[in-house]
Amino acid sequence: MQRPNWQVCGEVDNGLDAVEKAKSMSPDVAVLDLAMEGLNGVEAAAAIRANCPNTIVLTVSMYDAGPLFSELQIVGVRGFISKNLLVTELLPAIDAVLTGHNWFPMQAGYSRLGDSRQHGREPSSENRKGAAGSNGGRHV
Repeated sequence: MQRPNWQVCGEVDNGLDAVEKAKSMSPDVAVLDLAMEGLNGVEAAAAIRANCPNTIVLTVSMYDAGPLFSELQIVGVRGFISKNLLVTELLPAIDAVLTGHNWFPMQAGYSRLGDSRQHGREPSSENRKGAAGSNGGRHV
């Protein structure tokens, strides 16, 4: 993953550690696997959003998560990427959510680039701190 002013600021092995890392680092974006141990991706996303309201959460899975999209949006997740599309969609998805859009697959009946303000959240500002960049950049 390469973008000027972005930095990967942490990796974890389970949902509990993801929540703790997000609390300590306040990333702009957290990318969570839905099939994590400890807390699954939905539970970890809810906890991160509760503790770090400015952190945007994207989820990934190798399984069809279509039935979970409503639940993901309820807990504040802003997007989903299938692992088989991760190489081509991760950077565009992060770009989209950082500019106030959602990223859900079209085939699920969701707009890939829907406006995030439907969830009561304004688009992020240009100079935020988070999980993809220090030095004045983005933390992902």
